[in-house]
Amino acid sequence: MGSQGKDRLKVIPIIHLPNFRVLTWDEDFLYISREYTLFRINGREIGGNELKLEKVGAFKPDPVGRVACKNKILGRLLRTGFHAVRVLSNSKIVGTVAKNIVVLEPGGERFISTWRIKRGTRPIGLAVTHDGRIYWGEYFANPERDEVYVYGSEDGGGYTWEVVYAFPKKSIRHIHNIFYDPYGNSFWILTGDEEKEPRIIRASPDWRWMDVILQGNQQARAVTMILKKDEIFTLQILRMSRITYIVWRGRRERSRECSPYPVRVYGARKWVILCFSPLLLSLVECIVHMRAYLAVGMAIIGWKW
Repeated sequence: MGSQGKDRLKVIPIIHLPNFRVLTWDEDFLYISREYTLFRINGREIGGNELKLEKVGAFKPDPVGRVACKNKILGRLLRTGFHAVRVLSNSKIVGTVAKNIVVLEPGGERFISTWRIKRGTRPIGLAVTHDGRIYWGEYFANPERDEVYVYGSEDGGGYTWEVVYAFPKKSIRHIHNIFYDPYGNSFWILTGDEEKEPRIIRASPDWRWMDVILQGNQQARAVTMILKKDEIFTLQILRMSRITYIVWRGRRERSRECSPYPVRVYGARKWVILCFSPLLLSLVECIVHMRAYLAVGMAIIGWKW
């Protein structure tokens, strides 16, 4: 995989994890899920002879969810299982499953639902600030282009939720993702989907102002990003089989198209890894002691320049 010449990427299979979904990386641990159970792997053990899965907790779905998660077709249609997870500084874990925002207390075994999602099945991601505030944006079909809401929880645990911002009617279709930028103390919002609806937006931490950075072209049709001190990586879907990634902070610095291996996997830059779920919308950055590992649904792959 990769571009020609010196930018060629080497793809190195490390381990195989059938039927798991990669969710997030926190400290030394990679969090993954199977159906409605969350596990984690110690990054120090990746690539070794023994790989231990540590069970973190589980969510008990309704009867339909329990049946659907056993069937690949039904599970995909109903979006069963975990879709996003974030570990808070107080060790609580906030996640999204189909139609629910869920929370696991430190030392607990069961996730509890704290919010029933009203439109769509789930948000694509969760943004967490340095002081534990949590935000997510609505992701639903929205054919009439109604208002689209950003929800926030400021109680330090994801137990209470309220609308903190509303995109006006006819402005966007939905929100692909929201990210908190600790280096600029701001939020980045990625929206879609047609004509002028794709936008990359920077917002203030109190949601009082927004600045549209890019709008209405393929480069603005971003699905995820990685925020570093000096660079921001955004990825744009051009076609189902190819994407570009852009490296920038404040202004665009580089744009490159990458061939997929497989369709779920795209670009990298040194020890920064960009990884997508089967829906091409979930990002995992994996950095372990100067070695990079790419977690891709059913496999973990290391990329080296």
